Amino acid sequence: MKFLIYVSLAFYLCLALPVFSLDKPLPNESTFHLLKSTLAIDPLPLNADVLDSQIFAGYSRQKLQFDGFDREKISAYLALPNEVVNPPVVILLHGLTQSKEQWWLNGGPWSFPTKHREVLLKKGFAVLAIDARNHGERKMSNDFQDPYTYLSKSYVHAYSRMVLETAMDVSRVIDYLNTRSDVDTNRIGLMGFSMGGNIAWAAAAIDNRVKSLVIMASPLNLSSNKAQWDLFSPVQFIPAIKNIPVLMLMAKADNFYTQADADFMFQQLHVKSKNLVFYEGGHDLPDSTIEASIPWLLQTL
Repeated sequence: MKFLIYVSLAFYLCLALPVFSLDKPLPNESTFHLLKSTLAIDPLPLNADVLDSQIFAGYSRQKLQFDGFDREKISAYLALPNEVVNPPVVILLHGLTQSKEQWWLNGGPWSFPTKHREVLLKKGFAVLAIDARNHGERKMSNDFQDPYTYLSKSYVHAYSRMVLETAMDVSRVIDYLNTRSDVDTNRIGLMGFSMGGNIAWAAAAIDNRVKSLVIMASPLNLSSNKAQWDLFSPVQFIPAIKNIPVLMLMAKADNFYTQADADFMFQQLHVKSKNLVFYEGGHDLPDSTIEASIPWLLQTL
């Protein structure tokens, strides 16, 4: 069954996605309409369970499990701030090789997302972090032991499929949130770092229940040959990123895009509110990014 889904998805994506480069036309409304139709999900039962619940200083955290769009189990943490009635929710999307635990790391490389999660909870937001496909508790025996293999071996189509399928899972996350009475599902935002940023672009485009978008160091050029990466290039989702405030937090010396790439993407966004901030350094962004992300979400959710 999953094989047939993959074959169908690949077929329609090949029809829908033109080769992209800075000197070629951007996708239009009709192109994206076909793409969006291939990413639609069926209303399957969620089969949701709360597996564990813990109390921390200032918040409680539940470990969740529910069915994705093809019944693969989604593993997640939902953290709720104490004494806040119906808080808005920010869905957290981690980077390649990481997991939902990236939002709970105690220092070290790639731990800056933890600061965002901490401050979001202190400011009265609920947060829901999931494992992307082939990551964390969703790794299967046929997955790569090191997910970085997708990049080191240039497994372009496998990576793009993983990104797009996780974006479809985000819609299932929102379906799950709508079954709860303790959060405000009219105020749902996405925050994605690195690969999670690619997932967030796609998820916001295919689900209009997303009300705010924070993109952190989203890869825009993962190969010297840009055309290879078109299947999940964020530019494909520009036609559907409308009426969603977008904040892009990017690095000046990132290996996965140039400042020109980020500027180009930003200029193509036709949304009611947007901002682009560059930081010194490379892909591992500084903790100071909270000075932009938290006010943005307070204002837009």
